[in-house]
Amino acid sequence: MLDPLTIPATDQVFSWNAPEGGPTLHFAATRLYYAAASLLPVRSVLVEATFVRYCVRERGVEPSRLATCREYIRANWCEPVLFCHFENDNSHLLIDGTHRYVASFIEGRTYIPAYTVPEPMWREFLIDLPSQSRDEILGVPSGLS
Repeated sequence: MLDPLTIPATDQVFSWNAPEGGPTLHFAATRLYYAAASLLPVRSVLVEATFVRYCVRERGVEPSRLATCREYIRANWCEPVLFCHFENDNSHLLIDGTHRYVASFIEGRTYIPAYTVPEPMWREFLIDLPSQSRDEILGVPSGLS
């Protein structure tokens, strides 16, 4: 695990609690994104309405950031989003790009560019921080933690 003191204050951190419980996973999202961009291919991922509704309801989508992302999508510019693959149940967790994902759906896009990070790789980018509740995680606006 990464020492939190090695993460610059300007880097994004994504924190997640599994629905079934367990410790909070804290991802060094900025570092992982750059590693994925240099090592993994960009894939085209289906934008799913069910997941968009989940993101709006559970992910703290901020209207101002969503508006900015919609402008980028309309201009045909969208950085790939970042999914982490979980081997145990073959699921994927979106750790960077929630606003881009939702904006793509709103703007009528069917697919979005994405990096899919295999579990052995993303595990190297977990940060050693204490667990947090869902409310504690959602209580911090993105970019201001």
